[in-house]
Amino acid sequence: MAVWTAAAQTAQVSGVIRDEFNEPVTGANIIIKGTYNGTTTDLDGGFTLEMSKPGKVTLLISYLGYKPMDLEVDTGPGENKDLGTIKLKPGAEQLAMVTITAGAFEASDEKRQTLLKPLDIVTTAGATADIAGALNTLPGTQTVGEEGKLFVRGGAAYETQTFIDGMLVQKPYNSNVPNLPSRGRFSPFLFSGTAFSTGGYSAEYGQALSSALVLNTHDLAPKTQTSLGLTTVGLDLSHQERWENSSLAVTGNLTDLSPYNAVIRQNIDWIRPFNSQTGQLIFRQKLSEDGILKVHGDFSNSRLKLNYLNIDDPGNPDNVTLDNNYFFVNSTIREIVNDNWTINGGIAYNYNHDQTLVNTLTLKTTDQMAILRLNASRFLGDGFKIKFGTEYHDQSFRQSIVDEQVLNRRNQYNVRYLAGFAEADLNLGARLFLRLGERLENSDYLNDLTLATRASMAYKLSPHAQVSAAFGQFYQLPESEFMAYSNRLSNEKALHYILNYQYTQDNITFRIEGYYKQYDQLIKYTGDYRYHPETLDNSGNGFARGVDIFYRDRKSIRNADFWVSYSFLDTKRDYRYFPEAAIPVFASKHNLSVVYKHWIDKIDTQLGFTYSFASGRPYDDPATPAINDQRTPDYHDLSLNLSHITQLWGNYTVLYLSCSNILGFRKIFGYRYSSQPDAEGIYYRVPIEPTAPRFALIGLFVYFDHNKKQ
Repeated sequence: MAVWTAAAQTAQVSGVIRDEFNEPVTGANIIIKGTYNGTTTDLDGGFTLEMSKPGKVTLLISYLGYKPMDLEVDTGPGENKDLGTIKLKPGAEQLAMVTITAGAFEASDEKRQTLLKPLDIVTTAGATADIAGALNTLPGTQTVGEEGKLFVRGGAAYETQTFIDGMLVQKPYNSNVPNLPSRGRFSPFLFSGTAFSTGGYSAEYGQALSSALVLNTHDLAPKTQTSLGLTTVGLDLSHQERWENSSLAVTGNLTDLSPYNAVIRQNIDWIRPFNSQTGQLIFRQKLSEDGILKVHGDFSNSRLKLNYLNIDDPGNPDNVTLDNNYFFVNSTIREIVNDNWTINGGIAYNYNHDQTLVNTLTLKTTDQMAILRLNASRFLGDGFKIKFGTEYHDQSFRQSIVDEQVLNRRNQYNVRYLAGFAEADLNLGARLFLRLGERLENSDYLNDLTLATRASMAYKLSPHAQVSAAFGQFYQLPESEFMAYSNRLSNEKALHYILNYQYTQDNITFRIEGYYKQYDQLIKYTGDYRYHPETLDNSGNGFARGVDIFYRDRKSIRNADFWVSYSFLDTKRDYRYFPEAAIPVFASKHNLSVVYKHWIDKIDTQLGFTYSFASGRPYDDPATPAINDQRTPDYHDLSLNLSHITQLWGNYTVLYLSCSNILGFRKIFGYRYSSQPDAEGIYYRVPIEPTAPRFALIGLFVYFDHNKKQ
């Protein structure tokens, strides 16, 4: 009788806990408020809780990433109460996992499913540790081997802008002569994160018609360390010192291709191959728990000299010399104020001077820009964030052309550019995320005021899948070569429309993205605008549309990482000297990249290969009536690399070997034609090809850790 009475005084509460996708939540905690009596949900999200004292109680339900829930329950003696399905609402942490993916490849925040890290860039075969080279294996990019720069979704190279810690970089590539590829100035190891937007990027950034490459540098150096790098093309030496709240890093680099070119036969008649001296200084000072001051300075001097084929007189090549002096410095501050506001500000200065000698002609170009920037952002409750800011650019461009036989000419302009933006991130429920922004820009030189609207959204279909969409208006000042001759121009303009689907789970990422890009107000001219600047105007237009597909897998094959990228591009433009709308010479319809990396434990070595394909690009044959109606052969490249980890003098050491185009595919990027036909009406032509069929690199990198215990 006593046993029956005790049972009658107890009660049971049961139920099933699910998330916003109606998926069961395993391991959620259910506790009776004010007691230690509780339980957790099983694999199906179900739970049963015994109550020794029936009556009115409050259940506390909690699960990481979701808002805690208080649930009042009233039970009677002996009652088994079924609460049915209980749905949890995402908390701020879970909501942050809904992010915009349309047009964006994040490579920094793990919550955004990192696609490329700095180490990925360095170990991608064929990229030779160049940021642009590695990004060219992602969908949306074009293989333009004679340039070595980023061409994105039918856009020219100047339409992609580079930002370091939010500050615009005027000249991110080394200077070079036509049809010889450039290389990025900055090492990928400088950066903790790389955000590569192939379109529809945030209102925070401007002056880029096609793409924004946002590079964020490291905070404090992790430790005191000296590194030495010896390669077949140069020497690197760096030292970083770490104190409690500050760090300083100094780097020097010497590059000289003369020894390499003496061994590897070149297609170029070099007099003095490319050589450079570069230096870098990086200082970090921690200002508070969340605040930091960064100072970053880069300088370089480079020179090359060659005999450049004169297509109209092949027996008398042009003697070409290029000298470049470059300097870039920026200083930024990040701080959290009153636990609510995040403030980012900075100043930067860009300086680039090129002196080109071509026989009797001397061309000098100096481009300088000073930048001020200030941003602020704040979270206003769960799922709502505002960001706004302003920036100011003061650019000075000077160019002089002196020819002993023909003419002297000087061109210059000064432009002061002011911009402001405001942007809001809103989480509308558990699955929907919106980003709305406006950007206002004005330049006094052109007296052209623009207002650009940007809008993006993401909708989470399941815990691992989401769709995103983006729309944006983008403006960019004409290139300096045009603004130096006319101030009657306007900003060039592009509209982006993007739709994206992405699935990510267990180190597997799949995404497919369609886009349409409409160009307007492009620069157009007839004849030689340098002598007739009145022909320069903004009457050009065009479009680009296509589909990009990306698949990355770091799970299916043990110790392996691979990705496959494919892009389809359909584009035409009526701009520059084009008599009618045509496909620009840098655009190929089909682009494919397959990247594979495999780590071998037994020998501490990573092997990698990259296969790249691009369908033939258009070029113009002056003997035919249509423009750009011919096609180059398809592009193929198979590159291999090897990274072996070992020790020298007890220090961490990497031996690196790399070779591009190991199968020796012939690559033709286009043709140069003579200006006049011969007596039989035939134009003399030569193909535009790489400087050599292959590029091989051997490097040894030793890292001396001064904190290591002896």
